[in-house]
Amino acid sequence: MPPSAFALELGGDALGRDRSPTWSDRPRVRFGIDSGPMLAGVVGRRKFQYDLWGDAVNCASRMELHSEPGRLHISSDTWKHVRHAFACTSRGRIAIEGMGEMETFFVDQALAPRAPMATRSGRAANSLGDGAETQGQSDIDSRRSS
Repeated sequence: MPPSAFALELGGDALGRDRSPTWSDRPRVRFGIDSGPMLAGVVGRRKFQYDLWGDAVNCASRMELHSEPGRLHISSDTWKHVRHAFACTSRGRIAIEGMGEMETFFVDQALAPRAPMATRSGRAANSLGDGAETQGQSDIDSRRSS
């Protein structure tokens, strides 16, 4: 699974897959995703901070800024990676500060349900690693008991 598809699934899970009557009670979160090279590292001498730099990071920030509450907004670079896995609606060309006009997309839904993935324990997990978190917790629990 490409990292951009993983990010879209993560955003979809954060927004909630089914918009039940309680949807209006949920936080109105906006998401923006771009794909491309970036640098990552820890900065600071006394207080360490992990940070990301690059055009892809700046573009993702702009995608979030121009998104709507409850929507995943992606760049055309990300759309090229995920167009076969997610139904998207083009927003047409919009002016993005510092980047000019770009075609962008809203992600509407996954085209097919996620297939479960097996974890090291052999249990099924969704592609976001729910089972892997459980496996990690069982590793911690087994260390505590030894």
